[in-house]
This record gives sequence, structure tokens and C-alpha cells, in this order.
Amino acid sequence: MMHCNPTDSKMLFMDQVLLLAICVFLHLIPAGALRCRFCYTKSPTKEQKDCKSTLSCDINPESGTCISIRGYQDGELQWIDQDCRRKSSALCGITAHYVKGMSTETKCCEDNDFCNQYL
Repeated sequence: MMHCNPTDSKMLFMDQVLLLAICVFLHLIPAGALRCRFCYTKSPTKEQKDCKSTLSCDINPESGTCISIRGYQDGELQWIDQDCRRKSSALCGITAHYVKGMSTETKCCEDNDFCNQYL
């Protein structure tokens, strides 16, 4: 037969309170800045070997987004620009068509660091 010691229940309660306090504290700490891949290449067929994958642009994740802009000429990929921008100026999800067969496709992400590497 097991006996319940009153101090055991107090310790259990204290452990639960401590766990709750830690969770609240961690929730209140602001997240780190969103890091995005920074790259511009005119040779996308080289699989972006010329890009500096170690460079990053730190911005507030609440107001920023990682971005990948692809430039096309007559439907053929010509260049890729990867960077970070403010959400208000990023034009995410937009494909813009210009004269003489030029177009750009803009994609954005904020789900994890360097998420624009594979957009």
C-alpha cells in the first residue's frame, strides 16, 4: 500500500508552477531576427555556385520576409536575386511582365532561416 506524503504533493505542485513559469518566460522572449540567403547571380545554370551562402541579412521577423526574385527573358531564366525585404515592399507572389519578353517572379517565405535558398 502506497502512502501519499503531503510534501510530495507540494513538490509536484511546485514543479508544475515552475514549468508554467518557464513556458511563460520563454514565450515572452522575442524571437531572433530572420536570416535570409543573400545572393545575386546572372548564371543560374551554375546552380548558384557563385552565391555567398554564408552571408545573411538580419531583419525583424514580424516586419521582414526572405525573398527570391527570378528574372526571365522569353520564359528562360536569366538571373536570381535572393535577399530580405520589408513585407510592405516585397510584392510577394507577384509575376510582373515587362516589354520585350522580360518578366520577374517574386516569392517570399518566413518559415525558417535561409528559406529563400530553394524558392
